[in-house]
Amino acid sequence: LKILPSIMKPTEHLCSQPHHAKEELNLYCETCQLLTCKVCTLILHKDHMIADMSNIANVHRDDMREALVCTQEVTSMLTRAIDANVTMAEQVEPSKENATLIITQAFDQLHQTIDERKK
Repeated sequence: LKILPSIMKPTEHLCSQPHHAKEELNLYCETCQLLTCKVCTLILHKDHMIADMSNIANVHRDDMREALVCTQEVTSMLTRAIDANVTMAEQVEPSKENATLIITQAFDQLHQTIDERKK
């Protein structure tokens, strides 16, 4: 919905068209995805798909709930993946430190051997 009734100010519940500005926005143009009044459905939204606002609100509420469930599932999967990566990194860290120490010692020994041969 482009205009959500729950966040609208009282004056926003009324049509903005000058020739019938006091009309209540209680219909929904599915074609334009806008709330509209009954006069506008006859003029500006003629031949458009029109539905009662409460029906559309229920449909969108259900869609939002579905999206929320999917988002929660994905968030849960991502959290588990992040936790697994953190655990793996923690397990690899000691091996990395040990490998670094072995490589440093090998290079030190190699450097020492080269220095001795130069003499």
